[in-house]
Amino acid sequence: MRLAGAIAAAVPEFFRGSRREIGVSESDRRLKMDPQPHRWIGADLELWIRAQPGARTTEVTGLHAGALKIRINAKAIEGAANDALLDFLAAALQVPRRRCVLVSGETSRQKRVRIESPDRSNAERVLAGWLQTSS
Repeated sequence: MRLAGAIAAAVPEFFRGSRREIGVSESDRRLKMDPQPHRWIGADLELWIRAQPGARTTEVTGLHAGALKIRINAKAIEGAANDALLDFLAAALQVPRRRCVLVSGETSRQKRVRIESPDRSNAERVLAGWLQTSS
């Protein structure tokens, strides 16, 4: 056993593989790696969103735990808030609604949305404006 411990200690942390931290959510792990609420995957844009349904207006209000906080003017009943969110993102990023896909978080406030092939310069400008609202 002592030899195995010595060998394990000699192996750099990078090669040992990731260890799951107890009590740390996936979004917190992502935040440690990438503090931005978005990433580009090829030509597609992926957004991390914290949704707040039932608001008076649909708007971006800043950042919440590394995700864009978006207030949505729709109730979270039968997917109405998700549809309103995707409509808002499509209009803001000037893409057809069919290019906005809810990747995860259908019944959660934490959502991941993929925007397929938005105009990159326009999307970066819109995101910069949204991120300034949090400052």
